[in-house]
Amino acid sequence: LSLILLLTGCQPPAKPAATQPPAPLTDATLSVLFAKDGCEYSGPKQVGSGLHTLKVANQDKAHNGYAIALLALKEGKTIEDLKAWNSTDQPSWSELVTYREIKAGETVTYEARLNQGQVFIVCFSRPPEIYLGPVAAIEVQP
Repeated sequence: LSLILLLTGCQPPAKPAATQPPAPLTDATLSVLFAKDGCEYSGPKQVGSGLHTLKVANQDKAHNGYAIALLALKEGKTIEDLKAWNSTDQPSWSELVTYREIKAGETVTYEARLNQGQVFIVCFSRPPEIYLGPVAAIEVQP
């Protein structure tokens, strides 16, 4: 076969490149920053189920503190329902994954266990208690 390919000027078919398996989606750091009277999320939009590091930094001194909640929503509810929610009380159609408060000027790091599905990060100021709304939707893969 090699001689025939050489005489005809053809090249043998290239061997397929070894593909790397996708990187695991675990051990991701989820970061929330409170600044300018609001909060921002930086981190992956997809993670694997399991323990994850949650880092919350408060650089805003407009309030005495802030809080974040990670919520899973019941079937049929979406981020649009969270955006329309106008209370600091937990919606009856949500499940609390974790809740943390943070004082002005403080940075805290802790672990949160995320299970398969979708998790939303929601921010609050304290006091006065003001619902700032959802800042991220994270898809948790098996």
